[in-house]
This record gives sequence, C-alpha cells and structure tokens, in this order.
Amino acid sequence: MTAHAEIIELKTGDTGEAIKAPFHEVFGLGAVKAAMRATGDPIMIDVLNPPTEEYAPFVEPKDPNYIFDIDLLRKIVVAMQMNMPLLMWGYHGTGKTTLAEQYCAHTNRPSIRVQHTVSTEESHVLGQLLVRGGATVFEPGPLTVAMKEGLVYIADEYDFALPSVIAVYQSVLEGKSLIIKEAPLDWRVIRPHPNFRFIATGNTNGAGDDSGLYQGTQIQNAASYSRFKMTIEVGYMPKNREAAVVCAQTRLHIDHATLLVEFAHDVRDLFKRSEISTTVSPRELISAGQLARVMAKPQEVNNPATGEKEAKLRPDLRAGIELAFTNRLNPVDREAVSQKAQRLFG
Repeated sequence: MTAHAEIIELKTGDTGEAIKAPFHEVFGLGAVKAAMRATGDPIMIDVLNPPTEEYAPFVEPKDPNYIFDIDLLRKIVVAMQMNMPLLMWGYHGTGKTTLAEQYCAHTNRPSIRVQHTVSTEESHVLGQLLVRGGATVFEPGPLTVAMKEGLVYIADEYDFALPSVIAVYQSVLEGKSLIIKEAPLDWRVIRPHPNFRFIATGNTNGAGDDSGLYQGTQIQNAASYSRFKMTIEVGYMPKNREAAVVCAQTRLHIDHATLLVEFAHDVRDLFKRSEISTTVSPRELISAGQLARVMAKPQEVNNPATGEKEAKLRPDLRAGIELAFTNRLNPVDREAVSQKAQRLFG
C-alpha cells in the first residue's frame, strides 16, 4: 500500500446560476393573495438554471399532484433565500421531507437526502480514507460533496443520530467552512458553495419524545439545535386541504377523500385523549385511498336518466383503512379505531 493519499475523482459540473422568477409561477400556485406581496405584486425568488448533465439526477422530479401549503412554503422560501439552516419537525407523514424535495424540484436545486440512525458516524457524513487498488484514497461524504458543489443537504430523521455525531454540523450551520482533519489537502477545508443549503427534518425538536411514538429518537444537545436559524413545527393540515391532498394523490372523489380525513381526525382525537397509543398520518390516508380504489366493490345505484338500478364500483374505504393502518394496531386500539371506521364507512 502506498503511503500517500489519493482523491477519488468526482464528476463535477455546474449546479446552475440563479435567476429571478415569480414565486406563484414557480410553484404553480396561481395569483392568489396568499402567494403575493401585501401590495399585490409578485414575490421574486431565486430559481437555478437547469443543472448540467452531471447534476441533473440530483434534481427531484416535480410531482404534478402535489398540493403546497402556501404559508409553510413561504417560510421555507424565506429560509432558502436568506441561506438560513432550517429545521422542520412534527408528526410522521405530515410531508416534511417531501416538501423539501418539492421545493428543490421546482427551483431546479440538486439535493442529497441523508437518513440518520443511531449507527450514523462522522465518516458517513464527512467522508473517509479507504484502501483501493493498494492505495489510500479519500471518499468524500454527502455533506462534503453538497457543500463543495452547491447542493441542498436534506438531513432526514435528524433526531435519530447521536448528539456527538450531530455536533459535526455545528460549524456548517453557522455558515463556516468544514474542516476534515483526515482528508488530503484538496478536501481538508471545504468552503460552502453559494448554492449550498441545509434542511433538517425530524419527529421531535431535539427535546425528546413524550408521545411514545418515536422510539429511537435522541435527546439532543441544545447548543447544536440553537444553530438552526429557522425552526418550523409541521402539523396536520386543515380538513379541506388534507382532503384535497388525498384526492389529488389517490384520484378518489372528493367526497370519499373527505370521509378518510374525517376518520383521521376521529383517530387523532382519540390519540390526543390518550385513548389509543398511536395516530394516523396523511401518508397512511393516501395509501388507504389507493388501496380502496383497487379493492372497489359494485354497489347498486339509481340511474337518474332511466330510473333503473345499475351496478357502480365504489371504493372500499373500510378495506383500504384496514390494510394501510388498522391491521398493525394492538387489539385494544384496533377495536376503538374499527368502531370509528364502522360509523363512517359501514
């Protein structure tokens, strides 16, 4: 093995020059009041030109059925425009990570999503020396690449990592250079590219989990979390918006999507009153809606034109909920939830 350290070559390209574009047009919101300035003028935001071939795979595809929460989106845009490290936390399935990815998709920002676990180590984030072909080579980690090349770094499940690992982000969250002591000179000091952004997501705000839902999350060091310049708690959507999301993602009729959302709110109320030990997320409602359509059953309805009865397929919402959610509950919770489903779905 040779004594010197070589660098693993990366394909480098252009992550894009920033241009200005109207906020409401970039995200397809329409010229609604909530998407405009108080004066009624458009909000101009940064959008990157399409990246070169090397970075195109790092840009998430746009979801044509995605429905943005305009108020939440505006906060994220402010954080990204001002280059502020952002933390989004809240219940599972509320769309935290998807929102970050769709922000990147609509603004042409390449991104790297990194899942954190209790087994995550500094080397998984920063990079490490490896032996390949008899030589010692440095393989840069995802944070190193994102900072150097100007990508959005999405630190997913941030509160699952050990506090000692989260500490490696502190200088980065302060907007300073990243120092990798073990790296060769070309990678030892990584200065943040102008396009680099940092978004973290988690189920807690670093203070631990009181609900009992998120086993494995860590009580984090307050000094690490204080370096986020913006923190957003992402909650469940209002009923009408959640129904619109379920409708768009499942192609259910809005009446059926509304029934699923009514069920979800009943379950969430049970959870808030500590009558059951878990809750249901929009993600599970979408799965339930998709399954309900597949498992649709014929139902006799009156044909208004002829006055005669005819068979029409109706989504089996009860089966969808059972397969996507109810079947994994403990017996006590399952009984309570099944009663709610029986009342709404029959």
